Amino acid sequence: MREFQNRILEQISRRPSNFKSNLTRHEQSVLSQLRHHNDIIILPSDKNLGPVAIDTDRYVSLVLAEHLSQEDTYRILSEDEATVRMDSVGTQMWDLVRDLFAFGSLSPEEKSFFKRSHAKAIRKEFRMAQFYAPPKVHKTTLKFRPVVSKCGCEIEVISKYLDSIFQKVTKAVSQDPSFRARLLPSYLRNS
Repeated sequence: MREFQNRILEQISRRPSNFKSNLTRHEQSVLSQLRHHNDIIILPSDKNLGPVAIDTDRYVSLVLAEHLSQEDTYRILSEDEATVRMDSVGTQMWDLVRDLFAFGSLSPEEKSFFKRSHAKAIRKEFRMAQFYAPPKVHKTTLKFRPVVSKCGCEIEVISKYLDSIFQKVTKAVSQDPSFRARLLPSYLRNS
């Protein structure tokens, strides 16, 4: 539990160096003072309703109770088991990319993107997915929205590629109404 708490604190304390705050100097000063209290965690709220300060032990116990202890949704993996699963997903993803190269279906830009990403994977520069739970301050009972951030993870590579394809399809559909009729089955066109 301590390790979980330390990881949460570490992720929350990181912010980009080019970050421009929308807080006043006084608010920044108060937040800075609060950051030095290990018994208090400061995190963004759900729906971007502002920062929230909460007792660290309470946050960890509530998030564990509401989400991470739910065995029908989450399961504790050993480090070895997690590594095997991550490696398996990475292998499957790179097998798919290799097939895309073999079929000749990638543009030069896409090939370059995948080559750079693969080099990054070989250098082990990708990070592990991060779990965090912004508080839902707009609710009467304190609840949390579970988030698994895969930014900077290996699986983000294929996600970015698929996003670029979906953007092209969306653009084609919006520019040519008959494209939608030809592409989508009737039960999707009519919904």
